[in-house]
Amino acid sequence: MPTLTATQKEIFDRLEAEISETHYRWNIAKQLFVVEQHDDADEQQEALEKGMARYALMNQMAGNFFDALRDMMFDTVFLHICRLTERAEKTDKSGNVIEESIVIEQLRKIVDSLTDPSVASLAAELKKRHDDVKLKCAPLRKHRNKRISHLDMTTLSPATDVLPEITIRSIDDALKAICDFVNEFGKAFFGSTTYFQGVVAFDDGDSLIETLKHAAAFDVLSLADHGLYDRMITHGPHGKA
Repeated sequence: MPTLTATQKEIFDRLEAEISETHYRWNIAKQLFVVEQHDDADEQQEALEKGMARYALMNQMAGNFFDALRDMMFDTVFLHICRLTERAEKTDKSGNVIEESIVIEQLRKIVDSLTDPSVASLAAELKKRHDDVKLKCAPLRKHRNKRISHLDMTTLSPATDVLPEITIRSIDDALKAICDFVNEFGKAFFGSTTYFQGVVAFDDGDSLIETLKHAAAFDVLSLADHGLYDRMITHGPHGKA
C-alpha cells in the first residue's frame, strides 16, 4: 500500500479525533438520558429502573436545566455527524473549488488520487461504505437543515410530516457506519482500527450523576442542621462561585 503524505496523515488523525469527540458527547447523552437496552429481561428491568431514577434525580435537582441540556446535547451530536459527512469540496458556478473541508470523503479522495493498482479494491470498498454513511445520515441531515441550522417554514404545520423520526438506534447506526468507513481506510494504510465507541474520560454523565446524588444527600442533611448550608456553601471553599 502506498505511503501517505504528511498532510494526508494529518487529515486522517484529525478525523479520528473528531469522531472520538463525537462519541464522547454521544456517550454522555446516553448515560444521562437514554435507557440502556439488554436482551435479558432482568437486566432490562434494572436498566429501566436506573433510567427512571436518574430522570427523577435530575428533575429534582435542576429539571429545566437538564431538559435544555438534553436537547442541546442531541442537537450537538446531530451537527457533529453532519459536519463529518459534508461534501469535501464546495465549488463556484464555474466549477472552481472555493472551499475544502476536513470530512470523511477526503479519505476517498486520497485513495482515488492514487495510481497504484493495489488500491482499486480499497477504493471500491470505501465507495460502498461511504454510500452507506450517506444513507444512514440522511435523516439527521434533514433535521440539521430544517430545524437546527435553519428553521424551515414547513415545520410550523403539525400536519406536515417534514422531519423523519430519529431513534437512538438510528444515531448509533450512523456513527457505526462512519467508524466502519474510517477504519477501513486505517486498516489498509496503518494495519489497525480504532474502537471509537469505547472512548473513556474521567468526567462523564456517570460522574455527574454521582455528584447530583451527593448534592441531594446534602439537601437532606441540611434540613437537620440549619447551619450546614452557611458553613459549607455560603462560607465554604466555593462560596463565591
